[in-house]
Amino acid sequence: MVLSASLVVKVILLILLSASFISWIIIVAKYLYLKKAESQSMDFLEIFWSSKTLEDVEEKAKSLPYSPPARAFLSGYKEVKRLKKHFSQKNPEEGYFVRGIDNVKRAMEKEMSRQKLILEGYLTFLATVGNTAPFIGLLGTVLGIINSFREIGIMGNPSLSVVAPGISEALITTAIGLFTAIPAVAGYNYLLEKVKAILNEMDYFTNDFLNIVERHLL
Repeated sequence: MVLSASLVVKVILLILLSASFISWIIIVAKYLYLKKAESQSMDFLEIFWSSKTLEDVEEKAKSLPYSPPARAFLSGYKEVKRLKKHFSQKNPEEGYFVRGIDNVKRAMEKEMSRQKLILEGYLTFLATVGNTAPFIGLLGTVLGIINSFREIGIMGNPSLSVVAPGISEALITTAIGLFTAIPAVAGYNYLLEKVKAILNEMDYFTNDFLNIVERHLL
């Protein structure tokens, strides 16, 4: 049926199958990445709350490249070290403490934004496929039916044996469109929830770290 379909229908089928293939690659790759990010984030939080010094945390955080909280910590702690170095002077500049805290916060927020882009990367493709694939499939079906009726008009034979094959060929694109869209939507929703959970953990940690810096370190 696919081989006997019109060129336009074949092109639409090729687009849908390619989108489905790419979607599955993204779903699997993203799942593995988020699983590693989630695992390393839990390890980092355990290290952070159990370590005696931030220097120890810094060394261990460098070995957790997939952990968003660890990346945010390294960015913030870099500014903390600069702030501590300045306050070790005899006459620190007035108001530098407030500006220093703001610098720490901005550094961590910048890293948080970068991590969000990384975690949410390619999810937009899944959402786009999930929203558009059924309509693309429906377009193929409509074009296939139009072509079938055109051939019926040329042949002048409206019997079921003539109409049915063309319509069944046209309906393939709708089926493939749904086959493409359903996993994409399910994968998008599942992965988005995991991303939100990781981002929330990073946000909670950032607030806790800033409070610690402000109250105890400086």
